[in-house]
Amino acid sequence: MTLKLTKMALLHTEGTETWEAESGSATLIGPETFVVALRPAGPASAAATALIANAIAWGGTAVDVAPSATLPGAHLAWVPAGALEAVAPLSAVPPVARHAYHVAVARGMGPDRPGWVARYAAQGLHHVAGSR
Repeated sequence: MTLKLTKMALLHTEGTETWEAESGSATLIGPETFVVALRPAGPASAAATALIANAIAWGGTAVDVAPSATLPGAHLAWVPAGALEAVAPLSAVPPVARHAYHVAVARGMGPDRPGWVARYAAQGLHHVAGSR
């Protein structure tokens, strides 16, 4: 998921497990950051809900990738109610990619043709840049 935000919106991102974020990455969460929490149905949903609550309390922006809104102040990136935790990466890619697209547009970028593509092509990395 973080790769979508990095490649499309040119944001530095860090993917981490929910429990690890609360003790490690949490030190970085504040008014200039946002947290994208995958919260499909399953045992880890409660931990993701707690992370979202803490991110909001610490002044960050929270994006809840879930079937329904969790907390006031969190932005919802909807996934189907039947999306299970075991396949969260598959069901969460489309809403996170859509979010990355909108973040890129809001930042004045062209997410369909980001600037890094030309840089990769200039280096001869055609397999990455998708051009010849």
